[in-house]
Amino acid sequence: MRAPWLFLLLSCTGCEVVLGIETREVAVCRGGSARCDDDGRRLICEPDGSAELAEPCEGELVCVGAGECVAAQVCEPHALRCDERGRRLSCAADGGSEQEMPCAAGEKCVDPGACVCDPGGAALGRGAAVDQVCAVACGEVACWGRNDRGQLGVLPEMTSVPRPTRVPLPEPALEVATGFEHTCARLREGEVWCWGDNTHGQVLGTSADSTIPSPVFVPGLSPARAVAAGMGTTCVITETEQIRCVGRNGKGQLGDGGTVDSRTPITVFPPAAIASVPREIAVGTEHACAIFEGGSLVCWGNRRLAGVGFSDDVPTSPVVVDLASVGELAVGDLHTCVLA
Repeated sequence: MRAPWLFLLLSCTGCEVVLGIETREVAVCRGGSARCDDDGRRLICEPDGSAELAEPCEGELVCVGAGECVAAQVCEPHALRCDERGRRLSCAADGGSEQEMPCAAGEKCVDPGACVCDPGGAALGRGAAVDQVCAVACGEVACWGRNDRGQLGVLPEMTSVPRPTRVPLPEPALEVATGFEHTCARLREGEVWCWGDNTHGQVLGTSADSTIPSPVFVPGLSPARAVAAGMGTTCVITETEQIRCVGRNGKGQLGDGGTVDSRTPITVFPPAAIASVPREIAVGTEHACAIFEGGSLVCWGNRRLAGVGFSDDVPTSPVVVDLASVGELAVGDLHTCVLA
């Protein structure tokens, strides 16, 4: 803009005073600077400071402070809350998103995001167990039944236990999986702890002990989003959305296409046709299955049990089962059931 400037002209001839007016350019902003206006618009100053031009932030970014473009804040950083489905949600440090932070099994979420015991929310362990039962209630795991291989995780002398007895774990459990003679629990931070028969390395592959009667941390399977236990085999869905299995592999239940046991966790790769990530897994005595996002069902191991249409028990690598939109999965000793 041009601003008026006043000046006086003095003439000694007659000492006449002449009033003159001159105009000069005046900057309206500092060249190259940015700011957010009252409406949240991002403004950039021209290099010569003569004007401000609107330069919107890209995508869903918003203008804050001195013209910075940042992700829109959808929640108070680190805040907890319960959504309408009863899930516990935690706000990210930048306030830009929320992630689920589940309560332990047997607990429920109450505002403002606290986990409290739900007496009616106990969850039974699932797997290939025959003579032991485990359940999770309010974050605590309790087991009872046969204990000759330490599968209850409660008594060093490994005697049977007729009533529910608490399993000592370092933090609340989210779920428990009961295998044929071993048991695993997934804790709140994703750690997997197992105990019981370790003949095939299904409890702790780095240990040569055939029996581990007390819970031990399993680093090769942690952190996990889901855990499943079969007959000498343990599988998880990791936090990185991979399937990993360890232990017995006589019928290909580790998913590597072979039949050699492994005391080191093996990554199970789904068929090329599956482009989504796994969300549920179950293990039987000689096979395993997983549901992927979108409802695809993939199974491997003893193909007579894997639901791929064969009558023999030759091992098979992971294959897609001809079922659409599978919602829930349960694997027993020698059978598989789904809710589609």
